[in-house]
Amino acid sequence: MELVLVTSAFCAACARTRETLTEAVRLVPSVGLTEIDVARDPDGAEALDIRVTPTVLLRDDAGLEVFR
Repeated sequence: MELVLVTSAFCAACARTRETLTEAVRLVPSVGLTEIDVARDPDGAEALDIRVTPTVLLRDDAGLEVFR
């Protein structure tokens, strides 16, 4: 499984969400964490249909989104 965190630099809630997800990955090492910054990767954010930050996605082992 993989957690995907979509963030923006000016988002205070993104920093808190990052801390929480980092702790979750520490507790469950089989889960990966990927972060996408909308300013650095606007095409990636658009491809995921991101409208607000933070947004957290959960993908299964096949890479399919199972939760948003």
